[in-house]
Amino acid sequence: MNKKLLIALIGIVLALPIITISTLYHSFGNSGLIAKGVYIDEVYVGGMDKNAAVNAVDDKYSIGQIELTHGDRAYKLTPSQLGFKIDTEKSVDKAYLYGRESVMDYVSSITGKNMHIKLNSEYSPELVAGVVEGISKDIDYSPKDATIRISGGKPSFTKDSDGLEVEKEKLAGIIESILRYESDEKAIQIPTKVLGASVKYDQIKGISTVLAGYSTKYNASNAERSENLRVASRSVSGHVVMPGEVFSLNAVTGKRSVQNGYKMAPIIVKGKLEDGLGGGVCQVSTTLYNAVIRTGLEVVERRNHSIPSSYADLGLDATVSYGSIDFKFKNTLENPVYISIAPAGGTISAQIYGYPQDKRSVKIETQLVEKIERGVETKYDSQLDEGKQRIEDSGRDGFKVKAYRTFMDGSGKKQQLSSDYYPPAKKVIVIGTKKAGTTESQNQTETAEEQANL
Repeated sequence: MNKKLLIALIGIVLALPIITISTLYHSFGNSGLIAKGVYIDEVYVGGMDKNAAVNAVDDKYSIGQIELTHGDRAYKLTPSQLGFKIDTEKSVDKAYLYGRESVMDYVSSITGKNMHIKLNSEYSPELVAGVVEGISKDIDYSPKDATIRISGGKPSFTKDSDGLEVEKEKLAGIIESILRYESDEKAIQIPTKVLGASVKYDQIKGISTVLAGYSTKYNASNAERSENLRVASRSVSGHVVMPGEVFSLNAVTGKRSVQNGYKMAPIIVKGKLEDGLGGGVCQVSTTLYNAVIRTGLEVVERRNHSIPSSYADLGLDATVSYGSIDFKFKNTLENPVYISIAPAGGTISAQIYGYPQDKRSVKIETQLVEKIERGVETKYDSQLDEGKQRIEDSGRDGFKVKAYRTFMDGSGKKQQLSSDYYPPAKKVIVIGTKKAGTTESQNQTETAEEQANL
């Protein structure tokens, strides 16, 4: 065989595959079909046209209606409500182009190499949370505490009832797992949890006995202050304090404001009396404090006034100021206690009720540690006749006082309750300097000349 023929034959042999591939590639390009070996996620779409591929992917990955149920309530969610989207057509377009944009990709597809295209999906966690919140508002209901009311010394009760709450995080997680294809469950029982009452009937049913009580006097003719006593007492009375719980007077009475029903009445500010909203609330806290210390309960926070109170002995008052000074006590008993307090006819009375076995015998004593005599401040008045004087402020003596309680029922334990200081205030005397027969204008001129000569 001559050399030229051999070369021709070799050329033909080498060209045949190229011609074949070229022919196949051209035919594939006009076929309208996706190359072999192509997957969209787990769906094989090789050899399919675009419509068939879209249908195959949607059959696998489209998410239908999600039904949530709770008892006789049903909530049907569509994926669009949750912001769910899948880019099926975009993924199919990408699959269709595979092997058409590159001959080498086509060769890979016909030689058994697989191509995997990721199907992207998305949803809105915010929309999921919003749907869950709406369901929760529809289903949730609060527990009701058992209550006690004492009238004429006799208790009556209402029983407690449980509440219910949707487990929102858990429900959102279940919905999102469906949207992430981690679960194919479409009928969901809404997860809920039972909320127990804080105060149960079985815990308070033994409250029947006055553990301690105390009363103080007030001026019933002062309508505004009397109303403040009623408003604060209504907020406090009826509270059950559970074992280990700390009671805060400020927390239950709230801010002393017009909206909360308080009136203007005298209050103590920096050692002086002036009108302010809620004047008189300190008498509520003082009366309650004296009942509390006689039960043996632990006083957590308490402060004395800067001025001795007319309605309580030194060392036995308890001032409050919303946002800064509070009266708090802790129920250190094994059983709950109930507070009753009310003003009537010039007397405000507080009682702490509890279980009979929690009643203690407690003795309260105070000790005057020191009496601090008031100082005297002298002022001069050129408009007041010489030899005359007036008392501008009578002042007051100061005191240092300690208070104690002793448990008289066996242990004999004595506790110091407080060590209080009531600062003195100076007595202010104004002495006249106006000389007899001096006119007011002359006196003013002489005073001006004296000042000019200083």
